[in-house]
Amino acid sequence: MVLRGQNLWSIAAAHLPEGAPSELVADAVGTWIQANPDLRANPDVIQVGDVLRVPGATVGALR
Repeated sequence: MVLRGQNLWSIAAAHLPEGAPSELVADAVGTWIQANPDLRANPDVIQVGDVLRVPGATVGALR
């Protein structure tokens, strides 16, 4: 679930090794967008409480 203060960049970065380069985070953001079709229209608009599917996960969500 998206928490206050989070954005797609911070969520993607949190699922990578600490200190991951920005290029890797940018690639991960794209993966998150693909895993969450509702984000494709405007990935800059996520709301507190949104439930996102973790890329590569068969069942589950970011909590």
